[in-house]
Amino acid sequence: NKAYSLIETENDVKSISQKASLIHITANVFQQKQVYDSALAKYQEAIALFTKANDKNRLFFSYYNISGIYCLLNDTANALYYANETMKIAEAGKDENSMMRAHIAMADVYAV
Repeated sequence: NKAYSLIETENDVKSISQKASLIHITANVFQQKQVYDSALAKYQEAIALFTKANDKNRLFFSYYNISGIYCLLNDTANALYYANETMKIAEAGKDENSMMRAHIAMADVYAV
């Protein structure tokens, strides 16, 4: 990926978050193609970088998407873990949109 190669060696917070965003987008592509093992691996890679950059807003979406994949795979234990992580971020940020999505993630787990 050309965009990633431009910031690959940069280690400032903004660059780390940008790297994570690019990896997250790659995970989205794998998820849409239903290549879930690759999507999960890329989301985990993005989570590590979002955590390093302390980018809670974007970290939220990686957790949310992972929870959704585990729901599709009928893995309720992992789905619940990542839905809970989503909820923690939403509650800390007090953003109504994030709270709504976190509740949807939790409802999806209990619907499996």
